[in-house]
Amino acid sequence: MRDLTEDLRIQEQMVRTERLSAIGELLSGVAHELSNPLQSVVGSLGLMRQKDYASGQQYDLERASREAERAVHIVKNLLAFVKRSPSEGVLTDFTELVQSAVALRSPALRASSIELREEHAEGMPLVSINRDEIRQAIVNLIINAEQSVSAAHGRGVLSIQTFLSGTDAVLEVSDDGPGVAPEVAGRIFEPFVTARSQGAGSGLGLSAAFGIVTAHDGTLELVTTPRGACFRLALPGAGFPGPVHIQYN
Repeated sequence: MRDLTEDLRIQEQMVRTERLSAIGELLSGVAHELSNPLQSVVGSLGLMRQKDYASGQQYDLERASREAERAVHIVKNLLAFVKRSPSEGVLTDFTELVQSAVALRSPALRASSIELREEHAEGMPLVSINRDEIRQAIVNLIINAEQSVSAAHGRGVLSIQTFLSGTDAVLEVSDDGPGVAPEVAGRIFEPFVTARSQGAGSGLGLSAAFGIVTAHDGTLELVTTPRGACFRLALPGAGFPGPVHIQYN
């Protein structure tokens, strides 16, 4: 007898990588073709809104403008998914970056009665990244957990943990929501795939985060947990120790 667990995991990972690569090539062409016409539409609507129209026409223009901006946002997320190289990176304190991303969502978490738990390891290395891109990826993970908990039971716990794995800086974002169904888990990072009910989300947050992290030579994966869902983001350390963070009681 031979344990095939690891072989099957590697095979599944290879199939998933090939599928994501094929999807990426398709979406790259579509997104680039849509980008210029959408920018033209947004610009034209912006000029039209500066003129005086009847209230009904003004409302229609504003609604059209919002939908056009939404389409632009979708295209940007698709391009983030297919991106293969990051923007110019700078040495960044990983722990501080995670904390700044959490701070952006803290008011929304409190409003949703979601308890936030943070645990940050000492001795985390600096990472060479595009700060804005990685922060957006982290925010996407937090929003995904937030929406999962809210949709399940209206309140719950969201946990943020950073630690060192070898030379990698690692972040885990976990929640006590319903988790990810097995039939969805293998495709969770594909665009427009969501674990929630139809209409509850665009299904682009995780795919955009996956593209951003992959472009930084990092990994983003769904980790098996007894309860809820856990997403693990890992970035290669730049070989320099980060600053010491002092926690005050």
